[in-house]
Amino acid sequence: MSGNALATLQTAIRLLQSGKTDDASRLLADLLKKEPNNADALALTGLAHAQSNRNEDAARFMSRALAINPRHPATQFNYANVLRKLERWADAEQAFARTLALKPDHAEARRQRGHVLFEMKRDADALAELDRIATDNIQSLTLRAKLRFNADRAADAFADYERIVALDPRNWEAWNNRGIVLDHVERYDEALKSYDRAIAIAPDDDNVLHNRGAALICLLRYAEALPLFERLIASDPDRADNWSCHGLALASLMRIDEALASFEKGLSLDGTSSRALNGKGMALVALGRIDEAIAVYEEAARLHPNDPMTLGNLAFAHLVGGNFKDGFTHYEWRRKDGPIGKSQRSYPQAEWFGEDLSGKTLFLHPEQGLGDVVQFARFVPLLAARGARIIVETPAVLATLLATLDGNPTIIRSGDALPPFDVHAPLMSLAHKLGTTLETIPSQVPYLRADNDKRAAWREKLAPLKGKRVGICWSGHRIHRNDHARSIAFSTFATALDAQGISFVSLQRELRDGDEAHLNARANIANWMNDVADFADTAALIAELDLVVTVDTSVAHVAGALGIPTWILITAAPDWRWLRDRDDSPWYPAARLFRQPSLGDWDSVIANVQSALRAL
Repeated sequence: MSGNALATLQTAIRLLQSGKTDDASRLLADLLKKEPNNADALALTGLAHAQSNRNEDAARFMSRALAINPRHPATQFNYANVLRKLERWADAEQAFARTLALKPDHAEARRQRGHVLFEMKRDADALAELDRIATDNIQSLTLRAKLRFNADRAADAFADYERIVALDPRNWEAWNNRGIVLDHVERYDEALKSYDRAIAIAPDDDNVLHNRGAALICLLRYAEALPLFERLIASDPDRADNWSCHGLALASLMRIDEALASFEKGLSLDGTSSRALNGKGMALVALGRIDEAIAVYEEAARLHPNDPMTLGNLAFAHLVGGNFKDGFTHYEWRRKDGPIGKSQRSYPQAEWFGEDLSGKTLFLHPEQGLGDVVQFARFVPLLAARGARIIVETPAVLATLLATLDGNPTIIRSGDALPPFDVHAPLMSLAHKLGTTLETIPSQVPYLRADNDKRAAWREKLAPLKGKRVGICWSGHRIHRNDHARSIAFSTFATALDAQGISFVSLQRELRDGDEAHLNARANIANWMNDVADFADTAALIAELDLVVTVDTSVAHVAGALGIPTWILITAAPDWRWLRDRDDSPWYPAARLFRQPSLGDWDSVIANVQSALRAL
């Protein structure tokens, strides 16, 4: 290259840097007349066209330059950018790849290639490129966060959204997306705060308001969620999902008929909506219309054949109707998604599916509440009778009590090291694996037993009490999703406790606001729960009582497993295990069920319990 040509190129570069594109183009055109194959002049001419947004001309000149000198990383990069602007995605991706082959540390080329790969719907490749760079580019952080979230990398996505809101605190979309990630990992309180930050910046964005309402539902704050969805319906009555969430809030407030109408409105707008179909099915179950609910769930399953929520709900509908064969089969879908699915165990050993257990060690692991563990522990002796050595993992508060199971199981506490075993199974899958039906439920009681020394200690404490001794429990764990329906305010429950000749004993572990004052004000209720360390203590106390009166909580299962007469107060839309239209339980022969005649009507239940207690 001549000295004059080099000087011309340097001048052209200065002109381009100062924005004098036309002047630079004239200089370069004169040079190309003299040296038509000057790669640098061709490349700079292409850059001048790109600066003037004449991208087709820019691509043509840059392509000529690269045909002469393909190993120039700056030209490859500029060419790739022009192709990106022209939305020639495949060509742009290859040009960025050539840039990176020449200059592997070219972070901007890698960043841009990530965006192009995303446009090509190659999400995994796009994420791999964006993962390799450190960037404060908000567009790239936003894309990477989205891709990380879709790849089930919630923690990494959250880190990107944290960086975005640090760089731009008024980026309401990032605050909203940050909330979605927190929702996904069930950090609902934090998600709500993130949505509130978004709403403070964009108070009228319906998507953020919708997400906030959904978070309130997850936090069981239904009364707050309801007016939010009413507002959203008023502003956008044609969005099906607003009607579905409106229905969920209404159903959770026990306004089932209204909820059903909202779900049906949602389905009129989107007949394939999984949320609306599932909501309608749940409302029908709550209204006792089981066959209709099953038909709705089956339609949802046809439309969404691998949706765990739909198949799980179909399972519950079959189970509450007494169809255990189909119910427990579909119930296995709980292991595919949701809180249970996320906590599923995996082991090098095989899962047990019913094959011969002679001489083998079977490890049974829990997955749900304490009452579920107690209820399904009844299968342990049956499995031991097949020649298996049984290991049962359990929450610590149940460990001593479960050690009384027949079959000599090894009991380990959750978190302890596992002893060797051959096969494993979730405790809640045993009814399915054993083909349990209503007629074959192992219902012999007691299958758990109270410790004799502990019983003697309680017998001595209870000795001063006069008349029949009745244990009482009126509420379950407050974070249970259905707690609003199954638990009873103590002030309501206590109206049944005026029968003469009865001494009541509290079995209530968790006291709600105001409970303790009401409890202490009643002379006929003894409360020694501060002396109860675990369920072995609870079982010993229950074993010294004449009767237990309780809502649907773990106390009901322990009392039932001990064979103690137990009255269980349940809603008109009960948990599946209490079935429908019967006042006995095939799971617990000594149990008697007191059902609400209609949803929310605890007064009638309490009146019936009061009459039955007086008859004692």
